[in-house]
Amino acid sequence: MTASLLPILHGFVQALLGPVLLTLFLSTVYLTYECGVFLREAWSRRGGRLGSAAAADHPGDLAEAHRLLADTEAGFARRLERTDILARLGPALGLAGTLIPLGPGLSGLQRGDVSVLASALTVAFDTTVLGLVVGVVAFVLSRVRRRWYESELDSLAEQWEESLPGAAANDGVGDGESGDGLRAKGST
Repeated sequence: MTASLLPILHGFVQALLGPVLLTLFLSTVYLTYECGVFLREAWSRRGGRLGSAAAADHPGDLAEAHRLLADTEAGFARRLERTDILARLGPALGLAGTLIPLGPGLSGLQRGDVSVLASALTVAFDTTVLGLVVGVVAFVLSRVRRRWYESELDSLAEQWEESLPGAAANDGVGDGESGDGLRAKGST
């Protein structure tokens, strides 16, 4: 029973190589786009402008301030999620792209066909390196963005606390706590 399943399993795993390579390539292309977005954000921050649309808005009351902060934080979370996924997906795809071609490569070695092994190892090393590059670059983008976004949310909350009456004394969500302001430190 097990022996009859092995060729099916081998065929299935070998069929995954194409989708793994395609997904790794598309991840690299998308990471290049995210690097461009990151550079645009960095340039915007360098000019002293905050990156969110909420920075241009000024809430009329405390409830609107909470809504704007929540919307801004949700937008930041969506942006971070993209690079967080790439940071995890890149190395996983690199590992899959490493292991899948090793089976045929080792079979080629057993038959004495070193060229099959060399070809398999080339694919394996290329996918490993590309997967690690995608993961590392996406990780760095996520970490820097997370720091920027937390700082921006804190700045917005501080700015609005100064301009809205009662914002600093009450967090505005009706939970009875006071003194937290619009946004408690470390809430992201």
